[in-house]
Amino acid sequence: MHGEPLKFSNNKASQILNNMRELILFTLLILTFFGSAQNEITLADKANRLTNYLTDVHVRPRKMDSTFGKDVNTLLIDNFDPRHLIFSSKDADLLQELSLSLGSEISEKTSTYSTTFSKLYTERREIAEKTLQSLIVQPMDLEKYARFALDDIEGFAKNDTEFTQRWERIIIKSIIEELLDLYDDEHDLSAADLLLKKKEAIENVRVSYQRYFEELTTNDRYFDLRFLNCVTLAYDPHSSYFDLTLRDEYKDELVADRAIFGISYQRTLSGKLEISGVVPGSSAWFSGEVHVGDQIIAISATDGREVTIDSLGIDGLRTFFTQLQSDTISLELSSEDEEVKTVQLVRSRVYSDGDVIKTAVLTGEKKIGYISLPDFYTNWTNAGDNGCANDVAKSLLNLQKEHVEGIVLDLRDNGGGSLKEAVDLVGIFINYGPVIVEEIANGELFS
Repeated sequence: MHGEPLKFSNNKASQILNNMRELILFTLLILTFFGSAQNEITLADKANRLTNYLTDVHVRPRKMDSTFGKDVNTLLIDNFDPRHLIFSSKDADLLQELSLSLGSEISEKTSTYSTTFSKLYTERREIAEKTLQSLIVQPMDLEKYARFALDDIEGFAKNDTEFTQRWERIIIKSIIEELLDLYDDEHDLSAADLLLKKKEAIENVRVSYQRYFEELTTNDRYFDLRFLNCVTLAYDPHSSYFDLTLRDEYKDELVADRAIFGISYQRTLSGKLEISGVVPGSSAWFSGEVHVGDQIIAISATDGREVTIDSLGIDGLRTFFTQLQSDTISLELSSEDEEVKTVQLVRSRVYSDGDVIKTAVLTGEKKIGYISLPDFYTNWTNAGDNGCANDVAKSLLNLQKEHVEGIVLDLRDNGGGSLKEAVDLVGIFINYGPVIVEEIANGELFS
């Protein structure tokens, strides 16, 4: 968008033009109608309000019958136990049976199914964690179980023995994969070195699954959010449920410049929290002292808040940053050479190039202007700031100066965003007439 457009060869132009495919825009339903009283109402109340809202606004309301309940149940199990490592076959049958009445429960504001699911999941998760802890301390003959461990797992465990064997497979497979990652294929290992590597692999897997179960630990809000989203998806597969926090995060993602510290982070296999990315132009980037791979030891803010890294999961740390009022933090880091340093970061507005358009001139038999638009971004808080439609208009003017004979607007990876920006964008190319028609439940059309 700024400066001279990039130029590509005719081969590149042909590749881009040939790979163009139709973009299907799905409307993301953002439901935040619970307002400030969200924490004061029960999950049953929320589900009832949600489905009533969907019924009122959907052009083809879905029946809240047994099929609807089964669809919600399938989505929820896929959310909480996608690898079938927590629930047993008996559990799955019970939840399926209870789900048949879920539609009626939601209408009547009762919660037998959701309460049973949450309680059962917590109990089975704790059993799975104890099973893993008991297995991983046992001597393991990896060679003996190698083929057994790599077998695919299908369905739910039918009994306790099969449940334990399933976790044994998972553990051994993880240890073998970790051992392969640790193995240096340029040097032959002695028996003693191999034994040390094996012990290291087992410890890494133990810590990894310890973190795994910590991340599985759920609270009421986390369960409520997933449950309500599954209800929404079952009602309409092109809609999603957002609470107020997710709504704000979604809006932030659609702004080209955001106030950030400029770091991303992840848990390593050994359980350490490390820097996984540094945003160019951010305080972390300008400091020159924050690098990918640095271990985060501690975080403190000028308002006195501190984070204990060992006891906080990724979700907890994300919540810390979301709720943080201070614009200044101190990071205590350990570099790969084990040098410990303290770096002060300031939250500042950073231009995010990945969220805005890019232009190019494709040269070949014809001169074609190319515009890539990753999403329909906007500024939700300042109407005076330009969104994507205005940026596309400016890019078109720049491409006209290049005397292009055609335009390719690439929406293949566009994730959606502001409907207003999408309509304004179409208005650049169409002088008059409706560009979107909305049909409401009573059959009325609005454009």
